[in-house]
Amino acid sequence: MPGIKRRNFLQGLGATALAGSLTGLVPRSASAMHSYGANPVLLNKRAGVVKYHSCLRNCADRCLMKFRVQDGRMTYVSGAEEQFKTGSCPCVKGLTYVEYTYAPDRILHPMERIGEKGSHKWRRISWEEAWDKLIKKTHEVIDKYGSEAILPYSYSGNYGAIGMRAADRFFNRVGASYLDRVVCTEAGVWGYGSVQGTTDGPDPEEIPNCDCYVSWGFNETVSNVHGIKLINMARDRGAKVLAVNPNRTPICSQADVYLQPKPATDAWVAVGVMKYLLAHEEMIDREFLNTCCIGADEAIARVNSVSWDDIVKVTGLERREIEKFADIYGKSKRCIIRGATACSVTTTAPA
Repeated sequence: MPGIKRRNFLQGLGATALAGSLTGLVPRSASAMHSYGANPVLLNKRAGVVKYHSCLRNCADRCLMKFRVQDGRMTYVSGAEEQFKTGSCPCVKGLTYVEYTYAPDRILHPMERIGEKGSHKWRRISWEEAWDKLIKKTHEVIDKYGSEAILPYSYSGNYGAIGMRAADRFFNRVGASYLDRVVCTEAGVWGYGSVQGTTDGPDPEEIPNCDCYVSWGFNETVSNVHGIKLINMARDRGAKVLAVNPNRTPICSQADVYLQPKPATDAWVAVGVMKYLLAHEEMIDREFLNTCCIGADEAIARVNSVSWDDIVKVTGLERREIEKFADIYGKSKRCIIRGATACSVTTTAPA
């Protein structure tokens, strides 16, 4: 393997950063309005130039953000009302961008630990010293154990192209081990993909048009804050809300039917729902099963081989609860299922 020099290392990261910036969302500017109420402090913060950018936090909402900038410094943040889903208010994390960016204790320089782990003793070092230490340690590991002893481990604390992928070229160059870094969702991605062919879903802004919304193993109030508005719009139009979750979330408390199975048994709940649907031919789309599904007959046979007694015993739910849930779902014509990875990573599924 060619030797690693600081210059090569920095050039690799710099080239990747440039490529990432060219493919990212380019902010656009506009003049800010100056009539924001009588509060002079707030009025001053919301003056200046408006910059638009997508929120890159690890979240499903992907909000469009509106930042106020004065003399090159961000002074205020809000959601961009131009985007229906986001509206004018981001989540609490989004609202803290100003404090987060200019926090007095934010780490802006390399720090080296000088005490025992947990002692919180650090000293500031220069970037040159940091690169030298990194390169030296990398060579030591490679010389002693081989390049695959280096395992990159990071993911989506920041969904920006630079933040997520800047170091990929470096690790590829040194021959480090390859880690499919989606360590939190990879099982779910493969599970859904193997069954559905894709992990893509409907446009979230279609939620208000559904007649049944299913929250399955998901907590929208934490991981999809702006989805709550869309769900409420659907309910105002008469949609039913169904929920499956061992933890009672706010959505569960508001659901028309809430199933609270024992942890890691929701795959059995799904089998119960399918058993009910299969017993009601009018709820089955045979044309879809015959033309768009692989292994449908085998799956149906497997579902029919599972007894209701086993489903009730494993999940801790009553049969009538699952059937009530399934009946609403089966009679719906425009249903949206919001699922997390819970069902795909269970170890107790009736495979």
